[in-house]
Amino acid sequence: MLVNIKSVHNLQAGSNKKWKNFPTKSIQVPGVFAEKILQIAREIDTGKSISYRDVYMALEALSIQELFDNYRRTKYPHK
Repeated sequence: MLVNIKSVHNLQAGSNKKWKNFPTKSIQVPGVFAEKILQIAREIDTGKSISYRDVYMALEALSIQELFDNYRRTKYPHK
């Protein structure tokens, strides 16, 4: 079994952890939402209280152009 050397370094004592809460889990989300969702998750991880309305408003702030571009890339990936 191959092991990524970066993973080994991350497990060593004293490594710089990016998250306070463990374990972490990789998920797949639509690319257009990824940055906002990661930002919200980091705020929650640092202990900031965040409401569902805050999450809704952050995702709603994505422009129509961003959503359209993402749809077009998904529906017509070779154009």
